[in-house]
Amino acid sequence: MINIVQKSFKQGLWVALLYLLLLIVNDLLHITNIKVSNTDFYLDTIKSTLKFDKNKFVITPVYVIEITDSDIKKYNLNGYALPKEIIEKILKRYSASEAKVIFLDLDIGRYSCIDSNKPTVADENLVKNINHLSKKIILPFFVNHPPLYNQFNNPLISILSVEYLVSSDKNIKYFNTSIEQKESVSYVLYKEMAGGDVWALQEENRWIDKTFSNIIIYKDFDGNHSYYSGLSKLSLDEFLNSKDDFIDALLLIGRVDKGSYDFFNTPIGVLPGIYVHANSIMSMFYYGVIKSYYILNFFIAFFLGMGFNVAFEYLKLTTELDESQEELLAALGIIIFSSFCVVVSYFLLETYSIWLDYQKVVFIFSIYEVIKLISQFIRKNR
Repeated sequence: MINIVQKSFKQGLWVALLYLLLLIVNDLLHITNIKVSNTDFYLDTIKSTLKFDKNKFVITPVYVIEITDSDIKKYNLNGYALPKEIIEKILKRYSASEAKVIFLDLDIGRYSCIDSNKPTVADENLVKNINHLSKKIILPFFVNHPPLYNQFNNPLISILSVEYLVSSDKNIKYFNTSIEQKESVSYVLYKEMAGGDVWALQEENRWIDKTFSNIIIYKDFDGNHSYYSGLSKLSLDEFLNSKDDFIDALLLIGRVDKGSYDFFNTPIGVLPGIYVHANSIMSMFYYGVIKSYYILNFFIAFFLGMGFNVAFEYLKLTTELDESQEELLAALGIIIFSSFCVVVSYFLLETYSIWLDYQKVVFIFSIYEVIKLISQFIRKNR
C-alpha cells in the first residue's frame, strides 16, 4: 500500500508540473490555443432555476434600446448615419423619462450632408438640444473627431472609449476599465449602476491568473427570459411609444439591424456591439474581478493525477481488469471529474467570483495518460 501511495504521489506531481508547463507555454508565449470556451460560464439547466441573483438588489435597471430592421423600415432610417430628427426624438423621450443616463452607441457627430463642410439646420438643432439637455449623456469616442463634437459644450456630456480587449482568436472576451486615459463606456455605466459599491482594481497577486480577471460573461437577455435581473431590451419603436418612466435606469441605444455593420465576434457567436456593452456592464456588476488561483488549480491537477492512480492500483489489487476495461474506466472517470468540475466551477463563480481552470487540468492529464500508454506499448514490444 505504501508503494501505491508513493507511485500515485509521483504521478500527481508529474501532472501538476505539466500543468504549470502548459501555463508557461500558453499564457506567456501564446503558442497553444487552449482557451476559455463559450460553455465555461453557464449551464442552461442551472441557469433556468437560478435566473435571478438574490444577493444583487438592482435599483438601477439597464435597458438596451435596439434599432431593429423593423425600426429602420418604419422610421425610414436608411444609411450608416441616422437622421438627426430621430436622434432628437430619442433625446426628447429620454428627457421626459426618469432615466438618469443615456449612452448613444451611434455616430451622431458628423454633418448630415457628408460631402458638406457646414452643418444643416437639423445638425444645428441637434447641437442646441444636446447642449440644453439637463441629464447625463454618453457618446462614443472616435479617433477622427467628428465635427459636431466641437460644438457640444454641455458639461453633462461624456465622450468615452468603446474599445474592448480582443483575444488572439479575434473574439471580444475582456472588458476595459480605461484605455489611453479614457474610461470605457461599460465601466462608467457599471459605476452608475453600482453606486458606491464599486470594486477596486485588482492588486498585484502572484497566485492569481490575471487572464480570467476581466472576462465578459455573456448571458441571454430578452424580456422575462433575461438571465441577469435588471437587464431588459426594447426596440426603438417600443421605447419611443412606451409609457414606462424608466426610473433611475441606464439606457443604451444601438443598432442591431443588418445594415449597421456593428457586429463583433464573441465566445457565443456574432453579437451587435450594444449587446457587448450590456454584457460587460452586467459582468462587472455581478462578478467584479474574477479570481482564478494558480495554487488551487495546481492542487486540482495534483489530486487528479494522484487520485486516478490510487483508484486504478486499488482496482488492480482487488479485481481482474483487462486493458479495455481500464481504458473504459479511465474515460468514464474523466467524464465524471469534468462534470463535477463544471458544477463546482459554476457554483464558485456565481457565489464567490472564483473560476477553476479545470479545462487545462483535464487536457494535461489526458496528454499525460496518452504518453504513459505509448511508453507502456513501447516497453512491451521491445
